[in-house]
Amino acid sequence: MRLQKTDLARQLLGNPRRDLPAGHRMLLITVDGRRDLRQLRELARNMGLNPSVVEDLYGRGLIAPVEADLLAQQDAHRAAELERAQREALARQQAAVQQARRLARAKLYALDLVARMLVGQDGELRALARHIDSEDGLQLWIEAAAQQIRERSSDERAERFKERVQEELGLALA
Repeated sequence: MRLQKTDLARQLLGNPRRDLPAGHRMLLITVDGRRDLRQLRELARNMGLNPSVVEDLYGRGLIAPVEADLLAQQDAHRAAELERAQREALARQQAAVQQARRLARAKLYALDLVARMLVGQDGELRALARHIDSEDGLQLWIEAAAQQIRERSSDERAERFKERVQEELGLALA
């Protein structure tokens, strides 16, 4: 970022009083808005000064970033923040799509198992499955399906149903 003299520096240089050490004053005179921090430190070193003199001038409010550079830096920062926010939004959207696909796959797999285990007696469960829109909803439906399988067949088949859904889909069913 390029640095320039401030109004305070211009006033100080215009005053014949010596409020600055000679080396500081010489360096300040060379600040013209075309050199950046690194270049001014190098110039100070070449003048036999400690490069930290540049930070001293900055700390005293005698030099400041060129307005255009400051605005460009702020714009770059805002652009980077916007890009980060867009990446995060895209990642959330992709995760939501993956979750929706996973839920649909799970629902279809569980419906297929119910149809095989209840053979023609799964109409009510199929109707209920149309309203599943979350993993929690799916888990509640699976419990309801397991209960119907238990009532129409056996506890063993109901547990096998839940286990197979859990194995195939990796759902943590209680």
